[in-house]
Amino acid sequence: MFKKIFLSLLLLSFCLNAKDKIALGLLYGDIHFSEKEVKLGAKLWLKNIEKLNLGVELEVFFYENKEDVLKDYKDKKITNIITTGTFFFKNKEFLEKYSKYKWVLSRDKLKFIEYYMIKNKESDFDIKGFKNIKVSYKNDLEKVWAHSVLRKEIENKKSKINYIQKETEKIVALDAFFHKDKVVVIPKEIYELMLQYNSQFKNKTEIVAKSPKIFFRAIGFTRDGVGETLDKIYKDINDKINNNKVDLSVLSYVQIQNVFLIENNELEELGVLYKNYGEVLK
Repeated sequence: MFKKIFLSLLLLSFCLNAKDKIALGLLYGDIHFSEKEVKLGAKLWLKNIEKLNLGVELEVFFYENKEDVLKDYKDKKITNIITTGTFFFKNKEFLEKYSKYKWVLSRDKLKFIEYYMIKNKESDFDIKGFKNIKVSYKNDLEKVWAHSVLRKEIENKKSKINYIQKETEKIVALDAFFHKDKVVVIPKEIYELMLQYNSQFKNKTEIVAKSPKIFFRAIGFTRDGVGETLDKIYKDINDKINNNKVDLSVLSYVQIQNVFLIENNELEELGVLYKNYGEVLK
């Protein structure tokens, strides 16, 4: 759960000089963080920042109300936001109006990720026709994609889809391993990790659908007008990380690899999918 916080702090630490100060706004409930988790993550990363002698001053503000975080971002009371894909699409026009940079967080060397829909091999689930099905997922965009697949292929209009959100992606994956009445949606890399950890996982499960590679784990925004040093520093971020110029040892257990700047056109396909099927989240 810490990966989004840690990577945002990594990104922000490069954006500042000794005179700079940033304020990060977090809807910790919306992205399934507790305030305790966020504070611990900040403390661990700040210890690493001190070793780099960057003179970073960081404030983290915790929000429960979405309108409050948007208002403070507009008023420049906070300079950065990190949040979910669904929050972005619901507030896309606002965030793009006031942001200079948009970036996604990745735990591998790929900017965007692919989802797999998986079932137990003994299940009689057929993607082209089913009556009722339970769908386990972790992140909201996984739910949106699952709904797009199942609604497109459904033949029995009276079928019912019961979505069940789980705490971790590994728990989601295990639902396909142990339960015949469920299908699950997980990122491709989680599926591959399960194959490494459990030799029986491949024998017990079956991939029934693959998504396009257009999704991301978390998305962050940097407020327009926060400093002239950002341009050069953002261009150097990926180089510094990829060439091991930054100590990521504190992040190793969440397999953090990269921060990627993105342009608006890179999210067009995902935006269309969300527009068509995002109503499942309402």
